Amino acid sequence: MARENNTRATLLARHHVRDYAAWKQIYDSAAGLRKDGGVLVDSVYQGKGDPNAIMVTHRCASMAAAEA
Repeated sequence: MARENNTRATLLARHHVRDYAAWKQIYDSAAGLRKDGGVLVDSVYQGKGDPNAIMVTHRCASMAAAEA
């Protein structure tokens, strides 16, 4: 059986922001830029003890798309 070539790439970034609500509003407003840049799926997570400690993931179709 042939195996499907799954070459997707996931980028992971951890940040500490000053004000999560303000940051999230700007992040959400840039959804079109992320899509145009090749991001297929993105997620934002907040730290349990510190809501301004965040982790962001971006899933791209390939490593080349992620690097671009």
